Amino acid sequence: MNDDDVRKMLLRSSAMTAREQAVWAAVFARSEAFDLGAAVQADEAVKALRRIDPDELGPTTPEHQALAAGTYISEGEFGPWYRVAWRLAMRGSKCAMEEVTSQQIESAYDAYLRGQGDFY
Repeated sequence: MNDDDVRKMLLRSSAMTAREQAVWAAVFARSEAFDLGAAVQADEAVKALRRIDPDELGPTTPEHQALAAGTYISEGEFGPWYRVAWRLAMRGSKCAMEEVTSQQIESAYDAYLRGQGDFY
C-alpha cells in the first residue's frame, strides 16, 4: 500500500466531533515526526475513542442527523432518502443488510417531524 492509498483511508476532520479532533491533534502533535505514520496513529486513537463511546451516544439515526443539520425533507423525498441514509448509517452491521419497511420509514418521518422544534 502506497502513501496515496493510506491518505485516502485517513479520517476526515469534518466527520469528527470536537473531542475526536482534540484527541487526533494531541496524538499527532506528540509525534516526533509529523508524517503519515503520525496521522495513522492519530486515526487509531480516534477509532479507539469511538469504540468506548464516552458520551454513550450510540449510533445516530438518519432522521436525527437531518434534524441536527437543519434540513427540511418533504414526506415524498423522505422515503427514498431514508432507505439510502439508513444503509449508510448502519454500514458494517446486520441492520444494513435488511430492507427498511414502509412502517419504519413512517415512524422515522413522524419522529423527524416531532423533533423539528428541538433544533431551533
